[in-house]
Amino acid sequence: MLVAFYVTYFVFASFCFDGTQEEPIQYVDGYRSSCKFYQAGTFNLILSAPHGGSIMPTDVPDRTQGGCRRPGSYCTWRYDDPCLDGVPCIATTVQDSLVDQLTENIAAELNTTFNKKPYIVIGKWSRKKVDFNREINEATFNHPEAISAYQSYHTNLQYAIDQVKQLYGNGLLIDIHGHGEGNFTMVGCLLYSSLLNRDDLQSTLDTLTSIEQICSLSNRTECIRGQTSFGTVFERNELGIAYPSRHINDETV
Repeated sequence: MLVAFYVTYFVFASFCFDGTQEEPIQYVDGYRSSCKFYQAGTFNLILSAPHGGSIMPTDVPDRTQGGCRRPGSYCTWRYDDPCLDGVPCIATTVQDSLVDQLTENIAAELNTTFNKKPYIVIGKWSRKKVDFNREINEATFNHPEAISAYQSYHTNLQYAIDQVKQLYGNGLLIDIHGHGEGNFTMVGCLLYSSLLNRDDLQSTLDTLTSIEQICSLSNRTECIRGQTSFGTVFERNELGIAYPSRHINDETV
């Protein structure tokens, strides 16, 4: 399984474990089964998976026509725009295979092993109909049903964030994706590969990452690919090759 974890720290601190009895995770469907969610989390972790869905509602047009770039403008996205006076813009519609199952498996394992349940939001509609991980216009092509589905996903995700902030003051959101670049796990932090491949990541401080709260506690190079980084922890626990990590960095130096 090829996985990319896009990690967001809305405030970083240690997880809160308060001891609860194990019960099965029961998901609730969002608008027209466009997503499903679990909002009775028992600690300050949120899992989201926007691109694993396969449901294809027939009354929502595919996101294959309606993107248009006209002279002197950016791409606009409307399902009813034939783009006769511009150049078509192409939206990404590829499914991240099995990430919905992976997300559920991670949650189930946390529940079984530690009696801990994360907050969870999983997209169920196909990315051909709505992209839960894009700006709303490109995500929905401004179709009203796609907009309602998009809002359902993000309302539930925001609710989970608000709950974690209210109950714990801090937490971790892991956005789970697939990729086809090789047999390894990518740990995303909003730095392009050209920046990640620099010997000294302190030279990237002018670029904001999604893990500023934790990186502010240490050198950015150590934080992102050092001994305590996510990628290195993955490899140390025999979860396969991860990038970036201490191992990958040592091999490329």
